[in-house]
Amino acid sequence: MLINNPFYNFCLRTTALWIGLVLFLVFSTPIVFASDHDFELWTWENFWINLSDLGLPDNTNLYLENANRFDQDASHLFQFHQRIGIKFDIPWFEGWSIMPVWQHVDYEPGSNEERYHLDLTYARKNLFDSKWSMKFRCRLDLRDKEDKDHISERLRPKLSFSHPLPIQIDGRPVKICFSNEINYDTVVDKFNRHRFGTEFKIPLTKVMTWGIGYQIETNRLSNNSWDSDSMLMTGFSFRF
Repeated sequence: MLINNPFYNFCLRTTALWIGLVLFLVFSTPIVFASDHDFELWTWENFWINLSDLGLPDNTNLYLENANRFDQDASHLFQFHQRIGIKFDIPWFEGWSIMPVWQHVDYEPGSNEERYHLDLTYARKNLFDSKWSMKFRCRLDLRDKEDKDHISERLRPKLSFSHPLPIQIDGRPVKICFSNEINYDTVVDKFNRHRFGTEFKIPLTKVMTWGIGYQIETNRLSNNSWDSDSMLMTGFSFRF
């Protein structure tokens, strides 16, 4: 990196301003929503491991994730989960991929849930000849809860956009990302959750990226009213 380069310093200040804005929103939101609003902390570590060297098709990846979620103003661990999946490109359909995932979820104070995802994703770079990238993921989510005698289903479409910032670390750009996800619950036949978030992806090494972001989640309550919570989201991704 050219630390004394004026353009680099300008980009660094701009990135710091964006991160500062995100952190301001994170810590000011609980005050705005007062006692009805909960501030949460979500952390994760995930790993993408390329399996092509084992004779599988190009871009076949093993996905592993461990995540922890804290509520009650980030003071109480209420959920932690592990995921494992395999991502495949779909032959003859450029940009399309499919990933089956198994997820084990533990809730405090001791209940648990098994989830089975099927993610169908379309990704495209240089959208409309720009530096924006787009990803659309449609997830079928099957939920087998310990305290339920049936399996429920959700549809979880998610649209994401990302753009590189004019700053690089080890030849990899820092990126800003935006995402929007809705949940359709087939049990109640309604849309019952909406998530909007923004995130910075900061490369630390050639294989490790740090993500830090802010998300607002709105959930439908049993009386059909809506309740919103905010999350500071941070974690590390590794690609091998």
